[in-house]
Amino acid sequence: MEEMRNKGTGVAIPGLNSTQARSLTTVVPMSTVADAFDAIVKPMIARIMTACRQSQELSAVRDTLLPKLISGGMRMKDADQLVEEAV
Repeated sequence: MEEMRNKGTGVAIPGLNSTQARSLTTVVPMSTVADAFDAIVKPMIARIMTACRQSQELSAVRDTLLPKLISGGMRMKDADQLVEEAV
């Protein structure tokens, strides 16, 4: 962080140009460390992606059912069938 502050442009909103970014010191872990990190993080990312897909599916079901329920165009017993069709 200190290195980035020192190389910043000194304007009101600090930033780095591509040349300055390339000159930053970078730590590259040993492959064993990177592999261990990957083994820990990969399942987490998979769970996040699954949760995102489920959230999108639930949003679609909500967007399908809610207007019909609010308007009285559908009763709760009809909603079960519509949910199964949407999923």
